[in-house]
Amino acid sequence: MTVKRFCSEAAISGCALLVSAALVLGQAKPDFSGKWTPIASTAQMSDPFTVLQDATTITISAQLPKSEKHSLSLKLDGSPGKVTLPAANGTTLERDAKAEWSGDKLVVQIEQSSGKTGPFTTKQTWSLDGERLVIEIVNTSATTGKPLGPPGTTTYRKQ
Repeated sequence: MTVKRFCSEAAISGCALLVSAALVLGQAKPDFSGKWTPIASTAQMSDPFTVLQDATTITISAQLPKSEKHSLSLKLDGSPGKVTLPAANGTTLERDAKAEWSGDKLVVQIEQSSGKTGPFTTKQTWSLDGERLVIEIVNTSATTGKPLGPPGTTTYRKQ
């Protein structure tokens, strides 16, 4: 291989790498802002909710059955935060949570301190499928790291 040919191939490979990186870095993150209504669900909870999102934060508000309106806000950079969730007896529970991007999907994790099988993590993976929002929910044991049953998925349409 000549030096000239080697340099040409290296330049082409370098350009391809730069273009690929620019495409990945330049991808716009989905904006989940809006009012969402469930249309299909295999998850236990599938209530309507409203999302406000900017470049750094997502705020989710819902009117859950038998509770007052509830909101939670998380930064989108994966930094840990606290959220307050309504409990069945009318009280509230504070939980550790975080949200971060995985490609064009938003992953929200909430640490639950108790359950039938002990502490667990609820992981929601949010994605857009055309005009529909799809949220996959997996509960994983904090002690074993194993899923606590099959994942649930809810599909929402924007109002």
